[in-house]
Amino acid sequence: MINEKVDLNDDEVEKKGPKFGCRHVQSILLCFAYVFGMGTRTNLSVAIVAMTDNSTSPNPKVPTYHWTNTSVMLSAFFWSYISLQVLAGYLGKRYGPKYFLLVTSIINCLAVGLTPVAARMNSTGVILCRVIQGLAQGFLDPSIHVMLGTWIPNEEKSTLCNFIFSGISIGTIFASILTGYLSASWLGWPYSFYILAILNFVWCIFWGIFGQNSPASHPRITKEEKKYIQKSLKQEVDEQLPTPWKKIFTSVPFYATMAGYIGNILGYALLFTEAPTYLAKVMNFNLKEIAILNTIPILVCLVVGLLIGPLSDWLIAKGYLSRLNARRTFHDVMVVLSSLYGSDF
Repeated sequence: MINEKVDLNDDEVEKKGPKFGCRHVQSILLCFAYVFGMGTRTNLSVAIVAMTDNSTSPNPKVPTYHWTNTSVMLSAFFWSYISLQVLAGYLGKRYGPKYFLLVTSIINCLAVGLTPVAARMNSTGVILCRVIQGLAQGFLDPSIHVMLGTWIPNEEKSTLCNFIFSGISIGTIFASILTGYLSASWLGWPYSFYILAILNFVWCIFWGIFGQNSPASHPRITKEEKKYIQKSLKQEVDEQLPTPWKKIFTSVPFYATMAGYIGNILGYALLFTEAPTYLAKVMNFNLKEIAILNTIPILVCLVVGLLIGPLSDWLIAKGYLSRLNARRTFHDVMVVLSSLYGSDF
């Protein structure tokens, strides 16, 4: 994956390269990978309300269905989503994540675009599309994390990683509003799937052209930026370090991190999968109101996340907090605030 020999002990070059460099281009591409990945993942949560209610669109030709297994349809994505993630991380690290992410994103586009067609058959067609989406997006997080490990220098990790992860919030907000308003319009809910699939495919074109596995394989990166990134990350030349599986699975910090992440993802998945149906069926909100209400928690998350990244890097750079204590502090603050919000809700 690394194809050019670089002296990582060379202290001659201390510059970071251009202010807007190749690492920033990769960060923007990865941010949009999350935007469209999360958008195509979560839009069904809002669309399912319109798909089962013939009063949402003024167009009588928009199809609706009398399904009783909507929860199964919403959860089907996650059945296959968890199955390939460890393998995807290994393959991305071994061979480079670019083309794995490209091919699986194209498959995701097809599954999303075909969902309205599959729905005309029966609910099983939608479930099948969601399972295919889950398999494809099983490569999304592992591939992006491999990219983070090869592109994002430690000095900028909080800022650029938070920028990239902001795509999760942006994608959820964008898909919720787009789906809600289209479903309530003459076009109807099918167009939310078509538009998101097309936008995701446009991203695939940009990724195929500009995405690169690592600084060493990038044909246009400056020497200064390449050395800055590789020196910061202590990347070793022409060597694939083995994965220390035993140390991972006997590490207490690993399990602590995993527990926190499970709680975070569980809350996120539950809120944004089931909340639109709850707001429609129990609280009797219309689709436009649901689209707005569904985005409020994630909008706050987006704003806070974009502020926390630069603040964390600043505290670390000034020596006020170590990198470990910065991560602990902001994680604990997030957990406490989330718990208070959940109990009040």
